[in-house]
Amino acid sequence: CNNDDMQPVIAKMASYHIVNAPMSVELLGRYGVASTPGGELTTTVVQHDDDGGGGVIMFENGVSVIESYEFQDELVQNVQDVNGNLVESSSVDGGKTCIVHEVDGFVCPEGLW
Repeated sequence: CNNDDMQPVIAKMASYHIVNAPMSVELLGRYGVASTPGGELTTTVVQHDDDGGGGVIMFENGVSVIESYEFQDELVQNVQDVNGNLVESSSVDGGKTCIVHEVDGFVCPEGLW
């Protein structure tokens, strides 16, 4: 946005689209809240079929999670000889988890406006 007056509004809106810690759909449903840099967003599980199986996570403004994608960061350990030459590389445990939730609308608290 090239409008300087809108920059604080855009920054506040964007702050609700980053969750402070990796949260799966199951955790969003279990704890009922997503903690973001902008503040907490209430989440609920809404049943979407008659047999009671499965549910959709819905944020407080009615936006639903469509799909979730989980990525595991891979750490690589490099081994060098005394001259600094690379001898071998191997994957090691300890990478960070990133979870991206695709939603069907703009996520924001009702009080943002």
